Amino acid sequence: MMPNYLNYNTMNMLPRYEINIVKGAAGASNFRMAPNSRTILADETAPIVWFARTDSGGYLTVEPYDISPHQEQQPVNVSDLEARVRKLEEMYAQQSNSTKSRKQRQPAANAMVESANGAAQVDSTNV
Repeated sequence: MMPNYLNYNTMNMLPRYEINIVKGAAGASNFRMAPNSRTILADETAPIVWFARTDSGGYLTVEPYDISPHQEQQPVNVSDLEARVRKLEEMYAQQSNSTKSRKQRQPAANAMVESANGAAQVDSTNV
C-alpha cells in the first residue's frame, strides 16, 4: 500500500486568507504592498473599507468606500400595485369628466353673453 502523500501535500499548499485591518486613513495610506498589487482594507475606526492598489512603481493609492449591513428588499405586492393603478385611473377619469363638463358649459355661457349683448344692441338701435 502506498502512503497518502498527495493529501498531506495539498493541505500544506492551501493559501492562508486574512482580512487586513487598519486604523483610519493614515493606517490605509501607510499600508505597504508590492508593486502591481491590490487589496481591500477594513477600517477599525469607522464603517469604511479602503480599496488599496499600487502601480508598477509601487505608488500606493487608497479609496474609501462606505459599508452598511445588507437589508433584504420587501417582495412586491402585486395586488397593492393594482389597487394603486385603479385609484389613479379613477382620479384621471374624474378630472377628465370635470374638464369636459366645463368645456360644455363654457360655450353655452358664451352664447348667452353674445345673445345678451346682441339683444342690448338691438334694443339700442330700436330706440
